[in-house]
Amino acid sequence: IVIPADVSEKGSVVVPARLLGDFINALKPGAVEFSLDKLSLSVKGLGAKAKFNCMHPKDFPEFPSVEEEFSVVVESKDF
Repeated sequence: IVIPADVSEKGSVVVPARLLGDFINALKPGAVEFSLDKLSLSVKGLGAKAKFNCMHPKDFPEFPSVEEEFSVVVESKDF
């Protein structure tokens, strides 16, 4: 997923996907601000804010690359 953003400093962390997704989905439409202090991610939206404990990406293995000839595309409607 690519989301346009104004980024002041590049970086990466691992965030609990379900918690972050649930929080983002509960926000009112509008801008969302992310700020990172070491491994603590602060997220602010319209009328709500939250902090998420994150982990360092090096603590997780990288996804293996898949060659085109072995890949499969499944439409989301099929789920």
